[in-house]
Amino acid sequence: VISSGVVTTIAGTETFSSPAGITTDGTNLYVSEYNGGKIRRIVISSEEVSTLVDSTLISKPFSITTDNTNLYVADYINKKIFKIVISSSQVSVLAGTTQQEFDGIYGITTDGTNLYVADYSASKILKVVISSGQVSVLAGPTGFTGPFGIGTDGTNLYVADYSASKILK
Repeated sequence: VISSGVVTTIAGTETFSSPAGITTDGTNLYVSEYNGGKIRRIVISSEEVSTLVDSTLISKPFSITTDNTNLYVADYINKKIFKIVISSSQVSVLAGTTQQEFDGIYGITTDGTNLYVADYSASKILKVVISSGQVSVLAGPTGFTGPFGIGTDGTNLYVADYSASKILK
């Protein structure tokens, strides 16, 4: 799409149940299925689709990001961040062991050391230290009404505030 502006379907013959999040490691795409509770892998070169994780632990995976070794998935219903080791499909809870940590998490991104999470319901941006799972408030609720999507360029965070109809830095 970037160079030509042409949009093509690469995984339309597969049945996806409400794909909500997508990330890439350059070789594969990883897709979270909100209604299916699955994490799917699409090999970019062959367009082959497989199920990486079909876990009863993950209820409603919304946003997904990767550090190229692990996937990190924000589960809106369970109010948890899951870590998935890509090579083994092993799933574990990274953060959200207490219900007070998250309220309504949607967006997630990483700089390789930390995860940054958009908590829509609490109007906050949370930081999760990957090595320990420690959660802290980075920003908000002042300045946000409903942070939804989040991304980073390695230096700054960019937040799509759904309720305010603004993009914030």
